[in-house]
Amino acid sequence: MNPHMPKISIVVATYNRPQTILRQLSIVNNQLRIHLRDKVEVIIVDDGSDYGPEKIREEIRNGKWHMSIQYIYRERAAGNVSRVYSSRNIAFSNSSGDIILQLDDDVTFHERQLSEIQNLAASWNFFAPTLDWLWCPRISNNIDRANSSEMEDDRSGFHRGPDGLWRDGKVHWSQVCWPSCDSSMMVCPRRTWERIGGYDEQFDGSMGASDQEFALRVQKIGGVV
Repeated sequence: MNPHMPKISIVVATYNRPQTILRQLSIVNNQLRIHLRDKVEVIIVDDGSDYGPEKIREEIRNGKWHMSIQYIYRERAAGNVSRVYSSRNIAFSNSSGDIILQLDDDVTFHERQLSEIQNLAASWNFFAPTLDWLWCPRISNNIDRANSSEMEDDRSGFHRGPDGLWRDGKVHWSQVCWPSCDSSMMVCPRRTWERIGGYDEQFDGSMGASDQEFALRVQKIGGVV
């Protein structure tokens, strides 16, 4: 194992998706060959799933994992309000890795993904150790979402108002609708996440737009997206 290879912290916010979370953990676990063991951790923040925390905790306890897994359960907010952005920030605050990989809780990805991320991060750190950067691989094989009928109305700028602003009025859609930014997975150095302050917890609730707004702030501090 190369001690200079960066440690990857995978941060995941979840709600009522026990099967996809377990599938995701299995996918990550299967990729942890010898050179990746001890270089990957997973932090899951559950935003008050109806089935309660013990179901997942038992599965994690009984699993044969090659990585550290933290599972943090939050009681659901009053009014059943989603707190996905603050959940991601909480997951980050409990992480220790050099590189942060944010995953949606239903994402699947190919067998070389973690190795490619680690190699890319090591290259960036070697050639530009202070550079802020953000990478959105867009290699998700998320069949569940791709086949969902709910996607039909969302494929072009969901949550976008008639004036071109996102519903919270903070940013124009043309500033964040970049082909390179996707909500399924995003990778950046720890320093970059810290510099921009993580996710905007008051964003309008549009999942994809929040990730693109995150990318916009990376660009504003001179980062490469």
